[in-house]
Amino acid sequence: GDSGSTTPNPLGPQRVNGQVIFDYNILSESLAKTDVAAKIATVKYAFSGTNAEKEAFTDLKDTYTYTFKHKSEAYEQQVPIDEVNTSADKVTAAYYDSDNNLIAIGINDLEWNQESKTAHVSQPRIDSVDENSTLTLTADPYIVPKGEQTALTFTITPSVEGADAVDMTAFVSFSNIDEKVLAPVAGQSGLYTGVEYSTDAGLQPAATIGKNIKATIDQPIYVTDQKLATLEIMPADVDGVKITVLDKQEFYEPIEGGRYFHMLYTDEVLKDNGYMLGTVGKKVITFHPKNEYSSATLGARDITAAANDQPMQVLASYSNITGQGPVPPTMDVTNDANTTIESKREVRTWATPSAADVDYMSVNGNVLHVDGVNTSDNFYSVSAKYKDINSESLTVAVSSASAYLAFVNKDTGEWMPNQIKYVNGGVNDYNMSLAAIVRTNSIWKYGEKCDYYLSEVIDIPTNWIAEGQYPNVQPVEIEPNRIAEYKQTATGANSYSLKLGGYPKADTYLKIDRPTGATYPVLYNTKIVRW
Repeated sequence: GDSGSTTPNPLGPQRVNGQVIFDYNILSESLAKTDVAAKIATVKYAFSGTNAEKEAFTDLKDTYTYTFKHKSEAYEQQVPIDEVNTSADKVTAAYYDSDNNLIAIGINDLEWNQESKTAHVSQPRIDSVDENSTLTLTADPYIVPKGEQTALTFTITPSVEGADAVDMTAFVSFSNIDEKVLAPVAGQSGLYTGVEYSTDAGLQPAATIGKNIKATIDQPIYVTDQKLATLEIMPADVDGVKITVLDKQEFYEPIEGGRYFHMLYTDEVLKDNGYMLGTVGKKVITFHPKNEYSSATLGARDITAAANDQPMQVLASYSNITGQGPVPPTMDVTNDANTTIESKREVRTWATPSAADVDYMSVNGNVLHVDGVNTSDNFYSVSAKYKDINSESLTVAVSSASAYLAFVNKDTGEWMPNQIKYVNGGVNDYNMSLAAIVRTNSIWKYGEKCDYYLSEVIDIPTNWIAEGQYPNVQPVEIEPNRIAEYKQTATGANSYSLKLGGYPKADTYLKIDRPTGATYPVLYNTKIVRW
């Protein structure tokens, strides 16, 4: 029956209506007529909840629209709204001025008196809507097969501190929707059914409330029967420390007690005429080992470094079947709740694996983390799953690295690894900062094991070593009287001044000693490769 009937409804539980009373003392008393309250001309209410059939509903009717008069101090103290479904547990209000501009919104919970069938909103929430409010229009899902539905949701987040996003979909007029492609579901604001295939560009609906509020959807909606087909996992760009790969680098005695690393993540490895090519992010570096255990020669360029953690990216692509509709763009599903990343340890027949019960790699969300590495023969198969689609695996090689102290001449940019050259007759006045050289043991397999070393120079960032922990490095040489001055330019700072005097018989070197007790983080090297 209808809402006023007492005859039981043979199709299901009967709807019970009641009255909601808004107490608007705030309009006539505390706010008076000097701010947004004085501009309110009309208000519309939307009531939402779960009905007796356990179905979610939202009611918005013209009878819920109230016109404010502002005639007297007590005129708007109470606004009664009749014929409200008592299953509603929330009420959303949209406040407009006389020009039909949305100027405020509010949402309140409803608590019903079951005997009187009334609910009082004693303190209506009223937050101003202005140019600083956040407008968001989304769809769920964005990919709609023919015959299935998508729900558009429009929210407004007032600029008031602590304000939450308010679902305003019930008040919206939608546009930019081809109803031959997406047909609205009768009586359901924001709910549409896919009818025909969309264009290759998809649909970009817009939402409007009043004269002043309008937003376009954050990404296109596609009506298509193309299916998710492939999933790919790859290293993500690291927003972190930049390191420089040097052309030729000598190695000296390692720093005691500490290990550094960089993440030289390689997503593709090829062999061509004896050269090994690796793609690092979107930049290419060339490795050419002189022999199995010698240093490699690398071209000088910038790459990105990270410490112990390597974020991954997961991309999902659609099929391209003729006659099945447009092909949606590849989706980044890295942070989707349906995406998982797994790591599984591998055993190489030519490697010397560590103890079987030791796992050096863990996965936290989309980040690979390594810890406790003491051998270079650790390999992990890393893969992703999104819904029911699995990616191919990447092989991740994990190894430790050793570090060396170095100075960089801040005036010339010259690196001085573990020794400072004292030039006979040259300028021997240096402004320097401390850095580290990292040697990593790299493993590649082209039929057989091949070890060689790479050398990188890393600026020591303050988030790795606290300012007060920079070692007070002391140079030592055969003729100490040649050192006219050596000091830190500021206590605890990574800035040093060195002045040398006299004329040695030949060019000599000043060795940099690492003092006992200087602390460094324990870091490891992770390479991501395809075999």
